[in-house]
Order: sequence, then C-alpha cells, then structure tokens
Amino acid sequence: MPDIATIPTCPRTLEEVRSSTGLDACTNWLEVVSSSSRTTAVIMLFHAMGGRIPKTFLDRAARPQRRVDKFGEQYETISRYPGLDQDLAYLLDATKLKQNIDHLNSLSIISMQDTVYVCQHEVARGVFEQSRDYWIRQAFMLCCYVFPRSPSIDPL
Repeated sequence: MPDIATIPTCPRTLEEVRSSTGLDACTNWLEVVSSSSRTTAVIMLFHAMGGRIPKTFLDRAARPQRRVDKFGEQYETISRYPGLDQDLAYLLDATKLKQNIDHLNSLSIISMQDTVYVCQHEVARGVFEQSRDYWIRQAFMLCCYVFPRSPSIDPL
C-alpha cells in the first residue's frame, strides 16, 4: 500500500489540469495548426533553422532580391520559385509575414530576443521531427535565396 504522503494531489481547476499535463502547449499548438497551414510552415522553418531566425533574415526574405543573369543584366526575383513550400512562399510577403509573426508572438509560440526571433515550442518540435528533412531543405533553399548577394548590386 503506497504511503499517503507520496500520492500527488489532484488538480482542482482546468488551468491546473492543463499546466500539469502540458495541455496548455497542446492547446496553443492546435489553435495554430487549425488557424493556418501557412502559419505552421513558419514554425517549421524556425525549427529547421535551430529555433532562432534573425529579424533581418525574414525582412530580406520578404523582399525581391536582385540577381545578375548570364549576360550581366540585373533582374529581380521573388521567393516563389519551384521547390519552395507554397505555404512558406505565400507568407514571404512583408505584410503577411508581419501578421503571422505578430500572431505567433501573441500566442507566445515565438518571442523576440534582441534582433532575433526565437521559437522553443516543444510540441511544434515534435511535429517538426516527423518531417525534418523536408523542412531543413526548405530552410536551405530560403537561405540560398536570401544570401547570394553582390555588394555592388545590392549593398547592405
């Protein structure tokens, strides 16, 4: 027979049940997933990039990038190229991206530390692990879009 002192007390309120079982995290995650698969794409991008994305990275990703073609002519390209997840590409519009970042911040799924957005949502990490290779490839493609720069064409 177990010692009565070792039996944990039962939670008395819904809030105590949620916090003791981790349901708060699940509830927030389910709210995000049901609100938009596009928002989910941003969260998966966070996890693919180690949970931290500099604000400047997202700002640059949401703007057309200048490139030089094989004839030396400049042109602008946008992130909606073949291979990039369409939900993620859709969000790479400055207005839509800001709305989604603000929404995730209001749900405490991401936060801002200095000039870096941080996502350490463990329930989302579990979902990310199920499709890890796909999202790491998406993050790599987005980095390739943002970072190939020429100082003479596109100064910082």
